[in-house]
Amino acid sequence: MLATARTVAADVLLTGDTAHFGPLMERDDLGIQVTTFRSFQLEGLE
Repeated sequence: MLATARTVAADVLLTGDTAHFGPLMERDDLGIQVTTFRSFQLEGLE
């Protein structure tokens, strides 16, 4: 899933799978923001 998101040059990968993608959510070297839908929504409110 991450490879596909990077291939299509997505800015954000939304996932509810924190078990597998959780460690990627804190990295800033991927060229893509990995986050949960809730976190993404809350960012827009700030």
